[in-house]
Amino acid sequence: MRMKYLIAGVCAASLFAVGACGNKKEEEARAAAAAAAAATAQQEQAAAAAAQQAQAAASAEWATLSADLPKMVSAIQSRVDILSKSKKLPANVSKESFESAKAGLDMINSTWGEATAAAAAGNSIDAVDKARLVEQKGKEVLALLGMPGG
Repeated sequence: MRMKYLIAGVCAASLFAVGACGNKKEEEARAAAAAAAAATAQQEQAAAAAAQQAQAAASAEWATLSADLPKMVSAIQSRVDILSKSKKLPANVSKESFESAKAGLDMINSTWGEATAAAAAGNSIDAVDKARLVEQKGKEVLALLGMPGG
């Protein structure tokens, strides 16, 4: 009879151990899932903070570009208008250069409109990207027109 109880006790202990192992694996799986979720949340917070910093930097750069670029565009427009009315181009401006400058001015005006629209919509990063294109093209056009700053 004693042997019967001993065997029953070993069986019960075995079942308990198997059940405990099963629970331990479930707990480990839940802990791993929680750790992964926490890591994902931390990455999302870091990405949001980086995006916010980029937006703030773009806003500051936009303030500078939006003050300076209209002056450059106005100078280019003025020069193109004067040369368009002129009977003869200056020696440092060929007819091809002048035509390229006019096409560049059209691109500048179009892209500047897109930049200001992006800024008005609160997308400073896109506005700055477009403003940089305007600045680069503006320097090219200034050089084509023989103006300083090109």
